[in-house]
Amino acid sequence: MGRRVKKAVYDYAAGAWTLEQERLFVYDGWNLVEEIKREGATETSRYFVWGLDLSQSMQGAGGIGGLVAEVDGAGGSLTYYFCYDGNGNVGQVVKAADGSIAAAYEYDPYGKVVRAEGEQAGENPFRFSTKYWDDETGLGYYGYRYLEPELGRWLSRDPTGEHGGIQLYAYVLNNPINLIDPYGLDLRATWDFIGDTLIPDSLRYEFSVAGMIRSIIDRYVPQSKLREKMLIALKSKFDFGIYVEGKMLSGSEREPGYCGCGQIQFGGFGSISATIGVVPFSISFYGGPIAKLCYKNKR
Repeated sequence: MGRRVKKAVYDYAAGAWTLEQERLFVYDGWNLVEEIKREGATETSRYFVWGLDLSQSMQGAGGIGGLVAEVDGAGGSLTYYFCYDGNGNVGQVVKAADGSIAAAYEYDPYGKVVRAEGEQAGENPFRFSTKYWDDETGLGYYGYRYLEPELGRWLSRDPTGEHGGIQLYAYVLNNPINLIDPYGLDLRATWDFIGDTLIPDSLRYEFSVAGMIRSIIDRYVPQSKLREKMLIALKSKFDFGIYVEGKMLSGSEREPGYCGCGQIQFGGFGSISATIGVVPFSISFYGGPIAKLCYKNKR
């Protein structure tokens, strides 16, 4: 699956490089479950416990917002719990022993840490987008690519090339407030995962239909090399987009018994081309239906 399995840190002194430490990574799918740290003759491990991510499945959103706890120390003597904002960014790390805040973070829109406090702030690697961040380089590891938060861009090209759009290094269409990218491969709209959230006063999203279909694959197709090839092939075959526009409805327009209602218009543009046997065909489309969505207060 192309996951990173080892990180080695070297120190340069007296004209030579010496190994300072190395870390080995053990995964369940794309989720890191154990980190083994080797420093000299000392070897320690810490473990990560995962639950449902923003997709309300185990890995449908790439684990974003799904890390529950870190178990550290001999015999699991230290346990930390993770708290998030609406986009699955780690905001606080809570020490299980006494309920104190072991780490607290604030970020700019592209993941740069603007505030970090607490005894565990530097030790905890999971921060923005619940991704593993390397303090040595300041980069976030997303699986397929590394994110540079200072630039707000990826360090490498889109793995699917121009099929993913002409902005080969852009991060979530420069809209990180409303969009996420689980693996550095394909962006998603956060509202697609959070069905109990009210629609903002106004919104507009653009994303690929391949991304919508990918959500279905994430839920029902097991992790495998074939699955990853399917996703890359899917994105390269579907070269069109969809836009979604919406607004909150006034109180008089809301359905009785619901705490909020919104109106969303789905539209699209582009075409699909394929060949069946020796007969080529194509479908072009534009526009779409209007849907009214209402949400009950679960309290």
